[in-house]
Amino acid sequence: MLADRLYVTKQAVSKWETGKGLPDTTILLTVSKELEISIDELMGDQPRIKRKKWWLLPMILVLDLMLLTLIPIINAIQERNAYDEYALKLESILEINMPVRGRFVSESFPEWTAYGNLFEIQQMSYFVFSDTSERDDFENTLFSSTEWRQHFSDEEKDLIPLGLQSYLLVGNYFYVWNSNQEDSFVSCDINLSCQYLFMIYQSEYHRLIVFEFTQ
Repeated sequence: MLADRLYVTKQAVSKWETGKGLPDTTILLTVSKELEISIDELMGDQPRIKRKKWWLLPMILVLDLMLLTLIPIINAIQERNAYDEYALKLESILEINMPVRGRFVSESFPEWTAYGNLFEIQQMSYFVFSDTSERDDFENTLFSSTEWRQHFSDEEKDLIPLGLQSYLLVGNYFYVWNSNQEDSFVSCDINLSCQYLFMIYQSEYHRLIVFEFTQ
């Protein structure tokens, strides 16, 4: 019997079993070995540990779902802010209202070596405008403008870096702007550093591509 093996009375074991008493701390280890259970289980702590753990997995799942929901929202807000900021910049240059809906992507290319070009490009950006009346107004204004070209003379092409001239084959309308001349197709003074914007509009895709470079 357990009482005999532990050298205690049957009454003591009965109190332990009914919860009216606890084994002396000096024999806890012996009792746990005899019953083949841990001291925590013997002292009644195991159920409390389990209660602490049951809600942990659902909480982790809820947090994961919240993150999965928030990440696309945050990305959309960042893209929207970038769209608005760059659209305002172009509006001040082109003096034309930009469509307010669409996608916007912008990348920096300190050296455009990935495409086999060594000239310096600060930024490449493009808009893909959504199908709205604002887009139609934008395109009508652009197509009727005398500042947007469908063809460049050889002299005008010289202002565009060789690596970008291939875009003259894939666009429908083009615009060149520089920071130091009223006439965009006049080269900057050799002693000046000119900031250029080369813009390409692809009518089929409703896409406006903008390259920023210095010459």
